[in-house]
Amino acid sequence: MSYSQERLRFIDKYTGGSNVYNIPLTYELNITTSWQQEALINSLRQIVARHEILRSLIKEDDDGNGYQEVQDLESKPLVIIEKDLESTEALKQEITTNVNHTYKLDLEYPIRIGIYNVKGVDRVYLNIVVHHIAFDGWSIGIFLRELGVFYRCYAKNAFLA
Repeated sequence: MSYSQERLRFIDKYTGGSNVYNIPLTYELNITTSWQQEALINSLRQIVARHEILRSLIKEDDDGNGYQEVQDLESKPLVIIEKDLESTEALKQEITTNVNHTYKLDLEYPIRIGIYNVKGVDRVYLNIVVHHIAFDGWSIGIFLRELGVFYRCYAKNAFLA
């Protein structure tokens, strides 16, 4: 673990967990006739597969030293929440719940993803919350660029088997 990650792990352990270090990203996607939700899901899974920190648990050895334990997505799959909601109020509640989630970094991935369809609205809402131990301001641009590239490829079936 880096010095910064160690510091965040210490603070998380000392405080008993907090949502203070959550980095929320919420996007309103204007869907068109070519919208492919499965392409978005595949893209998100591909990004997590590419970046080990997004599929790592933060463990502690017998001496109290923190370390990253990279997980295999086949044995511990990434959960992506997909929900159809009745109202924008229900959407706000879901996003608030995700943003305020307190991570158990030794048990769960440091990323949570929700895709929400609101009844009567021609948009999809993508909510991603990443713990700062795995993500920072620089990471946002990289994540979004990769998401765009992967989405276009999956939407066009441009991946080779």
